[in-house]
Amino acid sequence: MRLTSLFLILLPLGNFSFSQNIYGSLTYGVMGYRADYSDLQKSYASYITFMEPILSENNLKFTAVDDNFSNDALTGAFIFQAGVGQDGYSIVFTAMSTKTSQSRDVYWSNGFGRNFTWKETRRETLFDVGFFGTKRFDFYGTFGVNWNWTRMVSYYIYPDKSRNLSHEFAYNGVYKKYTVGLSFGGGLRFRFKNFIALECRYLYSKIGIGGIAKSEDFGLSDNSITKNPDYSYFPEDFLAPISITSGNELRPYFNRHSITLSAVFYLNLEELRKKRKT
Repeated sequence: MRLTSLFLILLPLGNFSFSQNIYGSLTYGVMGYRADYSDLQKSYASYITFMEPILSENNLKFTAVDDNFSNDALTGAFIFQAGVGQDGYSIVFTAMSTKTSQSRDVYWSNGFGRNFTWKETRRETLFDVGFFGTKRFDFYGTFGVNWNWTRMVSYYIYPDKSRNLSHEFAYNGVYKKYTVGLSFGGGLRFRFKNFIALECRYLYSKIGIGGIAKSEDFGLSDNSITKNPDYSYFPEDFLAPISITSGNELRPYFNRHSITLSAVFYLNLEELRKKRKT
């Protein structure tokens, strides 16, 4: 009786598997995105304003200042996908990883300066749910979780262009923060031939999940034991009081919109069946 019941359960799944597309690929795509770096831009701009009177008091001035951090970027994306689909309906698990970096330099008239290097590693774990399809196109909605490792590396620059990261300078450090958020969007796959499809995906990634508000969260921090505790957080505003209790810390809640283009490999088992019969 048990074997008969198991057979009755598996029989529909077996019929389904022979008329479906099976998706499975590890590919490299291209992502263009726009992020809300307004707090990061505010921090950089405030540093310039903060340093101007200090330099003036020492008969110095800025001789070179890079433009502020950009909201827009183009980067590569590693993408893993696995799933199944039939008659326009599909469920595909997608894991996507991207890395971005921006570097900004400021120099003073004595040849010294400071470098700020912003780095992000973002990983998305998503479920793509197909709701409509044609012979060549599949349309899907997607939702999931984003995992973000962010850091600001702040160096002191010498006239010979060498860099110092030691804590003898208050604003030197490697300031880190890990955040989690929710992502959702949609996309389409163009199955222009068996085995290969082209995919275009839009995704909105919002930082923050659960009951912790941005204002209550900790910011980018360097917790090295040799660092002055009052400078263990990277300032959001260099013109405001800076201390371990001031709350003046850069919180990398940088939401972003992105579009990713990539290839997807799949098997159309119905087409394979037809070829075997012929």
